[in-house]
Amino acid sequence: MDLKIELEKLIETGNMKLPVLPRVAAKVLSIINDPNVNIHELTNLIQQDQAISTHVLRIANSAAFAPITEIVSIQQAITRLGFRILTEITLSISLQSDIFKSRMYHHEMVMLWKHSLLAGLWAKRVAFHKKYNVEATFLGGLLHEIGKPILINSISDLTSETHTKVDYDTLEEILSQYHIIVSKKLMNEWNLPKLVSSIACDYYDLQNCKANIKEASVVFIANKLTNATLNNESLEEVLLLSEWNNLNYYRDEIEDLILEKDKLLEIMHSMVI
Repeated sequence: MDLKIELEKLIETGNMKLPVLPRVAAKVLSIINDPNVNIHELTNLIQQDQAISTHVLRIANSAAFAPITEIVSIQQAITRLGFRILTEITLSISLQSDIFKSRMYHHEMVMLWKHSLLAGLWAKRVAFHKKYNVEATFLGGLLHEIGKPILINSISDLTSETHTKVDYDTLEEILSQYHIIVSKKLMNEWNLPKLVSSIACDYYDLQNCKANIKEASVVFIANKLTNATLNNESLEEVLLLSEWNNLNYYRDEIEDLILEKDKLLEIMHSMVI
């Protein structure tokens, strides 16, 4: 069986299984985009799901967020950490639990999730320092490879009868080749905001990016920072990227920004469930 041919058939015919947007994630996205929302809606949402509530409190009490005293309630967590951070934590838990999971490719899914989460965190910091749209760039970073877990599960289904894993190089080649088109299909299915869908996909080809070039550049840079960070590589090459010019960053500002690497890594590790 030629996996590429089979995957192309699934994509072209629209028969690839696309997961529904998890209920909690959908509600969080609705809350984020509602200017009239209040903290009670988020509190109630989290408290309705015991597993998510438990994870939220564990993360809120982790060293990454360094609470002075123990946080014992969701209301207290929102007050201490802030509404935006709690929505990010809740959304991340929901996506990791429902989308980034596979029995056969568990390790690959964990690594993919770490990459996606750290990219979201980097994107948020890059955007924050220049006052770009923090919420959209965080989501763009978090979802910029959302097509990959879908492809992994499709591969798992296609090879289920033989129970054989695809070798690493072949898997990477397939994911790299098809993840953007699958990401676009999924985001359309989920009816995500156009800004988020655009920057999460257009970062891959900035030269042909027709809109939201600044936000897409944020995700592009966040992806590069994430690769270097997780591979324990020097960030010197990232410092030299010409894409920083799209964001009006100066060398000293970039150097200050990358000093946040260890803190972002700590937050990422605390948010992996």
